[in-house]
Amino acid sequence: QQGIQAYADMYASMLQGCRNAKALAEGKLVHAHIIKNEFKPDVFLGNMLVNMYAKCGRVADARQLFDRMPGRDVISWTTMIAGCVKNGQSEMALKLFQQMQSENVKPDEVTFASVLKACASLVALERGKQIHACIVKSGFESDVFVGSALVDMYAKCGSVVHARRVFDKMPGRNVVSWTAMIAGYCQHEHGGQEALTLFWQMQCENVKPDKVAFASVLKACATLGDLEEGKKIHACVMKSGFESDVFVGKALMNMYCKCGRALDAHCVFERMPQQNVIPWTAIIAGYAQHGHGNEALRLFQQMQWEGVKPNKVTFISVLKACDSQYALEVGKRIHANIIKSGFELDAFVGSVLVDIYAKCGSIECAQHVFDRIPERDVVLWTAMISAYVQHGHGEDALRLFWQMQCECAKPDKITFISILSACSHTGLQDDAWHYFISIKRDHGINPTVEHYGCMVDLLGRAGQLEVAENLINDMPFEADAASWTSLLGACRVHGDMERGARAADHVFELEPKNSAPYILLANIYAAACMWDCAAKVRMAMKVRGVKKEPG
Repeated sequence: QQGIQAYADMYASMLQGCRNAKALAEGKLVHAHIIKNEFKPDVFLGNMLVNMYAKCGRVADARQLFDRMPGRDVISWTTMIAGCVKNGQSEMALKLFQQMQSENVKPDEVTFASVLKACASLVALERGKQIHACIVKSGFESDVFVGSALVDMYAKCGSVVHARRVFDKMPGRNVVSWTAMIAGYCQHEHGGQEALTLFWQMQCENVKPDKVAFASVLKACATLGDLEEGKKIHACVMKSGFESDVFVGKALMNMYCKCGRALDAHCVFERMPQQNVIPWTAIIAGYAQHGHGNEALRLFQQMQWEGVKPNKVTFISVLKACDSQYALEVGKRIHANIIKSGFELDAFVGSVLVDIYAKCGSIECAQHVFDRIPERDVVLWTAMISAYVQHGHGEDALRLFWQMQCECAKPDKITFISILSACSHTGLQDDAWHYFISIKRDHGINPTVEHYGCMVDLLGRAGQLEVAENLINDMPFEADAASWTSLLGACRVHGDMERGARAADHVFELEPKNSAPYILLANIYAAACMWDCAAKVRMAMKVRGVKKEPG
């Protein structure tokens, strides 16, 4: 018996080493040795084998072993569920959780945390709520590990209110809980200020932020454009010793760039002890995204001189610096580097190349890139459709959309914005209505204000101003200024003063400092020789302090 246990301990130790090093080949040899010696693994060793295969990315092998295990405990189930989640098979993880419950195996806190991660990755809010009910019933709601996972799940599923409710009820909160809630606010459009408030509250409660907390709250500063708060947090970063951390350094560079302080971002970059591909990519992206294209291109060149190999994200970042016809040759040189690095056939890199070539005026180069990529995702299809629309090739865009559907690629809401724009520019009104209706009916996508805006533009071009106005009024949400401005522009073209005045009033209310509606309305009156009305509009513009934008 002691000899058997010694073998079990030896195999377990070897499998643990293979798992930690992700050494699949060696792990397979250990497994083969176990089979060859006719050693019957107990539940513990079986779990170790499942874990090793899952950590090495071989979920199918892990599942095969799991299914053959004669006895499975909660660790077996949790190991298999966690392995599925880690390898992007969250749907399978949720099915295993259901099966686990049907076999009356009680989940523990690690099981619940793993299955909540699956819900978060699938944005499966309702299933997350069901699991939350199971957690309450099982008595794990007060567990800090489970509570943090609940906060993260609700935030990633778009329900920051539920996330905050769970957070506030937690009897004990650690740095993970605080960070999950701060990150949750940062994921939502208007949550930046709440994230900052929570960060300072965390400090008051003597919870030391980790690098994830710092990166999250710096993202909030970047979103808000709040340089002063960003500087205060930078001081905290330095005090905590995280300034040299690549993850935090990247967030600092992004914050300074978004706040218009590119030189400060560069100072952070220069102070980083390890200038590997991650900080190089961060500073290049920062410059490229905030109007410093030449500096981004210069840094990309310097990076290569210093022997740092660009990765996929670096290429995507530097390509965004090539956004005019003058940058076409530079874009081609970067494309040559992409080919040399083996990223040319990557769909995401391809979609950026297509977009950049289109912006640089070369639809032929964009088409060439698109044609060479064998596996096309929705982003790539949409990029090529948008390229055709940008160049006025509406019929080509619609042909490509038809081809996309024939190849079973599912369009998303951005694809439909391009398609409706194509219909608008080619005057295909019937086709536009067909696609607009199909967004919800055939594809289960709720039309956004941008989709309605495309239809308003099309109807305005066709002179159907009453239909356009009714469509705006019938939107299931408040219409934006762009939709009313589009109608106002159409009213100017077709001389509809009464409707134009109504449209202008809406834009005045939504964007009080926008000069465009005043100018358009004044031009409508001037075209009808109603000089007094035109003068009143210009006077109102002056009284309200609205200045005409240059250009």
